Amino acid sequence: MELLEEIDPILWAFMADVPQDHIEYNTYEDGEEARVDEAIRLLCDEGNIWLEYVPEYDLMTLEAIIEEHKLKHKTSHVFFDYIHTTIELLSEFAEKSVVKMVVREDQVLAQVSTTLKHFTRKYDISLDTGTQVSGDFKNADNRDSTIIRGSKAIADKGDGCSVAMPPTAIEMKKIDAILRARMGSPKPNLVISVYKNRGGKWNDIKIWLYVDYGTMRVFDLFVTDNDYKLDGEKVLGLNKTYINIEEEGIAFEKPTEVKVY
Repeated sequence: MELLEEIDPILWAFMADVPQDHIEYNTYEDGEEARVDEAIRLLCDEGNIWLEYVPEYDLMTLEAIIEEHKLKHKTSHVFFDYIHTTIELLSEFAEKSVVKMVVREDQVLAQVSTTLKHFTRKYDISLDTGTQVSGDFKNADNRDSTIIRGSKAIADKGDGCSVAMPPTAIEMKKIDAILRARMGSPKPNLVISVYKNRGGKWNDIKIWLYVDYGTMRVFDLFVTDNDYKLDGEKVLGLNKTYINIEEEGIAFEKPTEVKVY
């Protein structure tokens, strides 16, 4: 994605809580333009977020970028969008191959996953990425590694893996009783099916969210197990989280409390 035209406006919209189309078409409502200006200032001056446009990548290029930012900015979190094959990547693997042969896509994607995991150890970083799913994604009962497109080995190296998709009509029907009990709350428009959580307590669960796609702000709604039950064994002990926010240097009589449902 182009940075200035596609990525930056998303960040401004999220930070300022202003719909992206208001920014792109200059249709600001009262106070919105000032908030966007402040968001841009904060992102540029204090954000410590660095964006790189690498449409045709190979692993050597990725490592060089990660190493540069680690040395210059002490980067600790990397978000790579996303694992897929490129001409440069295929050429890189073909050149390294001892036996000159056609390199299969699944082999390349598996090696990319392995190498990215190696980068996390070598540079002491957290690395998040994604990949595409196959045509079987419409099967609501199969939201796991079996629908990963290209190579199922991609999930082998991940510490935490999930599939994020809009809920199907069948899924919405299965949680109808939950929605009726939550009258007044927004209906979920995204469900994250967690199928791998290495070292974590909760696995094989579904996280139901409402995403405001105008600002990309996400609201946690509730969690069920894979049988769409709120009180299943997979979600026992998973309670509401309350976050206290205190700004450095400013004393609050009562910390701001954010409820995450």
